[in-house]
Amino acid sequence: MAETTKDFQIGNKAKDLLIYTFTVTKPSSEKSLESKDVLSTMLKLKTMKPEEVQAFCSEAAERLRRSSGKQGFPKSTIHTYIRLLRETAVNIVVSIQMANDCRFEVEYDKRLAFIDEALKGCNLMLQLVNISLELGYVSIKRSQHWTKLVTDVKYMSLSWKKKDSVRAESLRSAALAKEQAKEDERIARVIAAVMAKLNQDAQR
Repeated sequence: MAETTKDFQIGNKAKDLLIYTFTVTKPSSEKSLESKDVLSTMLKLKTMKPEEVQAFCSEAAERLRRSSGKQGFPKSTIHTYIRLLRETAVNIVVSIQMANDCRFEVEYDKRLAFIDEALKGCNLMLQLVNISLELGYVSIKRSQHWTKLVTDVKYMSLSWKKKDSVRAESLRSAALAKEQAKEDERIARVIAAVMAKLNQDAQR
């Protein structure tokens, strides 16, 4: 497991990202005009003077434009885009927790693989946040905060990977040296046995 509380601050950062992702992707209502609204508008138009119609229509069109421009994730995306965003955030948390649970001395390769999965999730999340902004689902301010949460996790994961990669290489080298020492010892025993046999044959 991670050696200190400081080392696993990344876990708390990932949790913050998960909570924010679920909060910001809460589906917004997709309002449509009701029949009573349409009827009311038609009655108003009927009683208006010709010169008042254009101004009324322009005002109504502007209200509809502002209403349709409200940010939020449409309910129609709950099983597609919203689901992908939330699953990606969950997978980041899971990968980081699984990496932290690995016993480094004997599972360093496994830990590094989980960290890589977390990094892949962060890269995907950054793309999804950018797409959310382009689609108008989030504001620039909200996307910047969201991006900051993702990059915090990403850069802490990169730092964790770099540090543990050095440690893992040291353990690999030590393991190889140990295996080489065993092999050298085995070869030495074989040579000694052969030499002893040759000496015995020479004395006969």
